[in-house]
Amino acid sequence: MALFPAQFRRTCYVVFAASVLAGCVPPNSLTFSTSVSALRAPSPPQSRSFWILSGMNGVGEADLQFQETHSFVAAALKQRGFIEAQSPESAAIVLFVSYGIGSPTQQSYTYLTPQIGLVPKTTTVNGTISTTGNTSAITGTAATQSKLGITGLASATGTYTTYTRYLLVTAVDLEHYKLTKEAREVWKTAVVSTGSSNDFRLVLPYLIVAGSQYFGEMTDHTIDQDIVEGDARVLALKHLARPNSK
Repeated sequence: MALFPAQFRRTCYVVFAASVLAGCVPPNSLTFSTSVSALRAPSPPQSRSFWILSGMNGVGEADLQFQETHSFVAAALKQRGFIEAQSPESAAIVLFVSYGIGSPTQQSYTYLTPQIGLVPKTTTVNGTISTTGNTSAITGTAATQSKLGITGLASATGTYTTYTRYLLVTAVDLEHYKLTKEAREVWKTAVVSTGSSNDFRLVLPYLIVAGSQYFGEMTDHTIDQDIVEGDARVLALKHLARPNSK
């Protein structure tokens, strides 16, 4: 059994490597581990104009959290060369955006903890030597000095809580829908992240940065990415999506 969970080991490695290479990452920075999967139809619309709608039941365009997510997704799309339409009628694709955070999950791990105690250091013998014929004898006292040190290792267990955070962006061909009333998907990008934070607003920009480079693209498999807190791409996206935030 591993002494520490793989997620902890990977986080420590990424933060250490980034610190060495960049020299400016704070030691307590978070690392957001993400997985991205993207699908695309063989012949998506050539126009890159879009309109964003909620893909979740009970969450409409008036919801403040959806409005913030809308701003981030739209900003990321514009970075990719997409154009936000002035109205749904003038858009080539409609993007249905879904997001959320799962229930907390308790994880356990095992580690070794040192046992502290007194360990022998040196032994000193003080006495006298007496000789009778060919025989010598030593009489005296022995004094042993001890010091504080590690006497052994003990196994211990710990727990930590993780949350699954996700973002799903699905593009539907609006022109095809107008003609056939069929909602034909032209591309879809899903981003999943599991970590210790249940603050979705904190995690959201990292989900979008991880997934936006694959908006409208096809991946052959799920792609794992680690993004360190304060990443320049995240800061740039925040500036675009929240120009007046503090």
